[in-house]
Amino acid sequence: IWELSRWNWASKIARAWQISGDESYLEFLNNWLESWSINNPVNYGFNWMCGEEISIRLINTLISWRIIKKNDKSKEINNIEEFVIQHLERINQTLIYAKTQNNNHWISEASALFIGGIWLSKNTNKKKLAKAYEIKGRKNLEESIKKLIMEDGTFAQYSTNYHRFLIDTITQVELWRQWGNKKSFSWTYYNRCKSACL
Repeated sequence: IWELSRWNWASKIARAWQISGDESYLEFLNNWLESWSINNPVNYGFNWMCGEEISIRLINTLISWRIIKKNDKSKEINNIEEFVIQHLERINQTLIYAKTQNNNHWISEASALFIGGIWLSKNTNKKKLAKAYEIKGRKNLEESIKKLIMEDGTFAQYSTNYHRFLIDTITQVELWRQWGNKKSFSWTYYNRCKSACL
């Protein structure tokens, strides 16, 4: 049920447009977002049940947006501001549940809040809301990385798939931090992330 709604495919559509210049790719992306939103009302149904799934979808959407905007400032994903805010609000409501799980859910949801906050601060006039999400995401990233990645780089979930997902996620966090020109994380955070990548 969740796989298509993770939007892993969205960045591929954005890259297809980037390479080919074919506007039908952007049209497809916008049509899909509109159709998905109509068929998945906010906080209703399977695709709004899990904060981590919502986080993955949000991050993939923003990666796609970044590809499009980097290559043509005039292009846009329709209704993206509303889409982003809806996702951030939902993630924020149940972050405490993610935290109690002590696993990748906590990291991915904190990452989505941090990345989404950066996106809002750079692309909307909702600066106060953006700052609140960015701060909450940063705080939870610092806590979760320190708690869930051991000094030797071992992740709390003993799975190569989850470990790979962890590395993919923290890589996105750092790329967005640099793009947003935000202050660095703590030494402990970077040391644990580096250990996890070795």
